[in-house]
Amino acid sequence: MRIPIFIFILTTIAGCGSNGHLVAPRKSLDFVHADSGRVIVTDASRSRYEITDLRGDVLRSLSSSRSWLADVDANANRALFGTGGGFIAADDAQGDRYFEADVENNAGALSASGRFIATTDPATKSIRIWSFETLGLLRTVPCPEALCSLVAWDPADEDVIWTLGVANAGWNRIELATGKVELFAAKDRNGPVKVPAAKSLFFGGRCPETGATLALNNDGVFIDEPGKARRRLVELRGYWPSLLGENWPLLDNGVFVAHCRYVYFKGYGRQWLADAQTGEFGAFPREVVHFLP
Repeated sequence: MRIPIFIFILTTIAGCGSNGHLVAPRKSLDFVHADSGRVIVTDASRSRYEITDLRGDVLRSLSSSRSWLADVDANANRALFGTGGGFIAADDAQGDRYFEADVENNAGALSASGRFIATTDPATKSIRIWSFETLGLLRTVPCPEALCSLVAWDPADEDVIWTLGVANAGWNRIELATGKVELFAAKDRNGPVKVPAAKSLFFGGRCPETGATLALNNDGVFIDEPGKARRRLVELRGYWPSLLGENWPLLDNGVFVAHCRYVYFKGYGRQWLADAQTGEFGAFPREVVHFLP
């Protein structure tokens, strides 16, 4: 029995689907105000980290340490790198110094001033606070839940740390001096938390100044602002799903940067930066690790 050619073609097209394309990307980032923010970038091997402006022009090197970047202080003068069985504390004054620390989920964080380090200990289900200057252990506090999946410092109060609750249910706020614990709901988890550099691209989908949130799907990048209709920032056109195979999101990691002036996102094997008001967007030339405040 012969299958009509139009049925064969229709079946083939439906089976393959189409990834579509982003509409009208700019060839350069000349619409971006380069001095409105700084970015930590790396190379494909993650053997070198540099700080660039928002157009990708290098400002300075961060460190020559051949390890993964866990966190930096607010000005990126001090850095914490993860390595087998512990961390490397790095700055210009003292160089690279290794210290052992049993860690859970590579959870390590630097305080905003760079004076303190927080790590998690899976064996004792506790959080350890270290001095960056001496690498001495200052105190140990219990995890408020069975799992401390992520630890972060408060950006303003270095007597406060935060841990992410089970299954991302929310943030636990811990006062180090008193041990007092408060739980904040999931909707507030993008609140006053200095998320470590290694995890920050997963936690910037809400603008703290306006409450706007990002939504990414296979139609593009959208901004939802309280009391306003959803606004499409970047258009994705020509996508249709495959009927015979798995379909994956084409865009992800949407993050507000530079006080919500721009939006960073990934898609089609590249990284993009868009103006949050005009929708102009272009490809960022380096692999982004972390946007500095």
